[in-house]
Amino acid sequence: MIDSPPLPRRDDTSRCQRVASDLYRRLTQVVPHQDIPSPIAIARLYRIPLPTAQFVRRTLTTRLRPAPLAGAAEVCADSANAKWEQVAQDLQHRIRTGQLRGRLPTQEDLATEYQVSLDTLRRAIRKLATEGLLHVMRGSQGTHVSGPPHPVPTVSCPQHS
Repeated sequence: MIDSPPLPRRDDTSRCQRVASDLYRRLTQVVPHQDIPSPIAIARLYRIPLPTAQFVRRTLTTRLRPAPLAGAAEVCADSANAKWEQVAQDLQHRIRTGQLRGRLPTQEDLATEYQVSLDTLRRAIRKLATEGLLHVMRGSQGTHVSGPPHPVPTVSCPQHS
């Protein structure tokens, strides 16, 4: 997994920050990225108490979280419409521009991306499903983008005889 690190330096940063920074550096240097070690593995590796290791792991999880798409940040900033309407509008835009195809990310991932509750996201998905843009499947099959709402015209070339 990860080699035993040198003892952290004693400076003005907290021990948690030093450990999190060291682990972040180690995890992001390897391609493909390694999974974040468990709190117990972090505690053993850095010889720190388990609660500190749990805090370090949460810090790393936050640092390694992918940045939200540009549209997602703008959705919550505009308060003219309800949040679910803003999320629905952005999802609709992403579907129509081809940014979202096939199976959507999980509802939990989308709710985190848009920084809204699951209920808010589900309301937006229901709206798009009633409009025919999404097809919600029960169970673990997820939510899928429906076919294009309007067929794309095809241009046929005349055949030469």
